[in-house]
Amino acid sequence: RNSQGRLARIFPNKYSQQSGKKGLLKSQKNVLIPTPAYGFDFIAQEPTGQGALIALLVEEGKGFVNDYVSPVLSGRDFTPVPRPQMALQQLREQLDKMVVQNTGVSRPINWSVVGVEYEITR
Repeated sequence: RNSQGRLARIFPNKYSQQSGKKGLLKSQKNVLIPTPAYGFDFIAQEPTGQGALIALLVEEGKGFVNDYVSPVLSGRDFTPVPRPQMALQQLREQLDKMVVQNTGVSRPINWSVVGVEYEITR
């Protein structure tokens, strides 16, 4: 979220899809966003103030990202999400759902979130 409280998804995006990443990350590996293949850089600009970069990690398999995360943030590559608090609440509700394993046993989706704050100044 930026200093005005706007929330935008930066990964996965259409560029990562084109390069075959499809939103999947490897444990213990660094990720560069954007990569040189994107054809652009992120530039710090107004609005000035504090913001936060939030990483949501969802387990791979059974379409968890497509079924649970994408409906909330679909089509939002780099575009601010309208009503970010509502979007985050919907995302939390999706991630709190139970999934049924092949054995027929229900279990929660494994996910984690981490954030780091930043500040843009003049």
